[in-house]
Order: sequence, then structure tokens, then C-alpha cells
Amino acid sequence: MLVSFKLRIVHQEERKHIKLVYDRSEATQRTYAPQSFIGLLVADLEKGKHFVEVDLDDPFFRVFTVSAEAPIDFGRIGLHSAHLSLDYGNPADPATLKHADFVFDKDRAEARRFEVFMNERLDTDYEYSVQYHFDPLSGWEGSKTSYEQPPRRKEDRTLLLNPFEDIGFLELQVKASNVDWGVVDSIEVRLEYRQPGGELLSKVLILTEQAGTLSWNIRLDDKTKRTYTYRLVHRLKDGTNRETETFSSEASLLPVDDPFPASIRIQFLPLFDTEKVEAVFIDVAYSDPDNRYEREEQLKIKKEMTDSVPLTLAIVNPALKAFRYRLTFIGTDRSMRRGAFVETAETLIPVREDV
Repeated sequence: MLVSFKLRIVHQEERKHIKLVYDRSEATQRTYAPQSFIGLLVADLEKGKHFVEVDLDDPFFRVFTVSAEAPIDFGRIGLHSAHLSLDYGNPADPATLKHADFVFDKDRAEARRFEVFMNERLDTDYEYSVQYHFDPLSGWEGSKTSYEQPPRRKEDRTLLLNPFEDIGFLELQVKASNVDWGVVDSIEVRLEYRQPGGELLSKVLILTEQAGTLSWNIRLDDKTKRTYTYRLVHRLKDGTNRETETFSSEASLLPVDDPFPASIRIQFLPLFDTEKVEAVFIDVAYSDPDNRYEREEQLKIKKEMTDSVPLTLAIVNPALKAFRYRLTFIGTDRSMRRGAFVETAETLIPVREDV
């Protein structure tokens, strides 16, 4: 069997398009100036109110400074001196611990400076303690004359010494209020204050018509405990005494009244003829037989006096308001004309001869 092949040459070409992308990145150094953009934003603003320039090499960041002040009225509270102790650094490392002591009193009250270099840890706080020493002859009473406050830590570099933060000061003023000195000779005010530790402080103040306002000054170990007690003993001009129960108060002003529950407040109005009358004597009598209480007073009105003349009668029975009065006129011709007693409950009484 015969097989034959016939060959034919075939030439074929194909064209293809390929797109190659080559990316390359390289670090470059550029200058970025954000202030130019900020400048546009704040062009119409006052820059001094919105930006603060801080020098990071300022001594503030290298030197630690504490300014200590004692703006205290030493005399008013009887303070003799204040001792301040300052420590900066780690107490466990005495080699680097910085210490200073200052004494303040009425002659050395200026501000003091504690200035050291900052330690390696750049601590921004410090420890301080204060001792207050009081004058025992200043008129202030307390359980002790020296007070030591425990150490405290603080970051504020302005330190103000203020004894009122730790110690209480009670300035108690006692004054007579509604007191009829015509019947009351004196009033004993017996005061007591007990410290939280149990110590009892006591004081007796005696009020009289001439005494004015009296005071008792106390230092309190606990400034929140301000309650004191008082008891009154009224010594009357008839020789008898009237004593009250014990009261408690926190007020710094204690007004004291007489022991009578009520009073009659009388006003005598001078309406007489001053060309005929030189002076007028007024006799006033009050009687309360049920309470064995009587009162007699005499007033004098001169012709030069134009204002009303007051008289207060303390009474035991508030319902018994009636009293008696009598007018005696002394004429410019040295004559004397005395009227009869008139009983009334009125408190505005005209003084003239037709009454």
C-alpha cells in the first residue's frame, strides 16, 4: 500500500498589545508651615488673647519655687506666731530631700520664698506642715496654746497660711437687750463650752447698766462644734435673785433680757406752757399684789425739753397694765402745784396743767 503526503508551508503572525505600569516611591523632606493657614483663620482676631507663647526652657521648668504668705490678723485672734515647714523630694532619699522652715508673726508677716532645683523625677508637689502658737494672755481661751497640723501634700505653688481652716474661733458678744434697769441691779451670764475632748471652759460675765457689750473669745478644737450653754442670774434691786434654766446656742451675739415676761412702755409728752412752768416732776406707781411686786419711779421734765420722756416698767403679770401717775408743776414764779394720782393704762400721756 502506498501512502503519500503533500506538505504546505503556512506562516501565521499574531500581534498583541501589553501595557506595563511602573510605580516608584522615594522619601523626600519637605517643610510644613501650618502657621500660614492659622494666620488666615485668625487674621481678624487679637492674637494675644488666643495664643500663649511658652518657653520650655523657662526657669519654671527647671526651678521649683513656692511662695508662702500669712495674711493673718495676728492680734485679733491672739496668734503669737505660725511656724511653716516645707519639704520637696522623696522622704526616703534624704540626700535629695530639700527642706526649709519659716516663722511668721505680726512683725514678720511678709511673703517667703522656697526655691530649689527640680529633682530627676520632676516632682511638681511638695509637703508642708504648720504649727500655730497663741499668746496665753491675749484674752482668748482654749484647751491648749499650740496646735500642730499633720503634714499635707500640695501642688499649688502659692501657699496661704490660714488658721481658720483647722481651728475654730468663737467671738461671743453679750449685751443687754430689753432690761429694765430701774428694777434690775445686775445680770450674771454664766457661760460654758465643752471641747470635743471633754475639757470644760467656763466664764461669768456681769452685765450692768454701765457695762455695755461684753465678750468671751474661745478657740475651738473642732471648728464645726460651736454650741455653748448659758444660764442667767438676775439680781434685783430689792435684794432678790431670779435664775433661769440652762439654754444652748451657737449665735455669736447673745442678747440678754430681764426676767419679766412683759413691760409697759410709757411716753410722757411735754405740752405745758414753758413761760409759766419751769419744770414738771412725774411720780409713777405700779402695784401687783398677787405677785408681791411694786414699782415706784420719778421723772423730771425741764422746760427746755421738747422730746417725749420714756419710762419702761417691767411687769410680772402681762394682763395687768394699769398704773398710776401724778404731775407736780414748778412755776417760773417758784410756785408748786401738785395734782392727784391718775390711774390709766394709756402709754401716751400729755403733760400739761389741765390734766
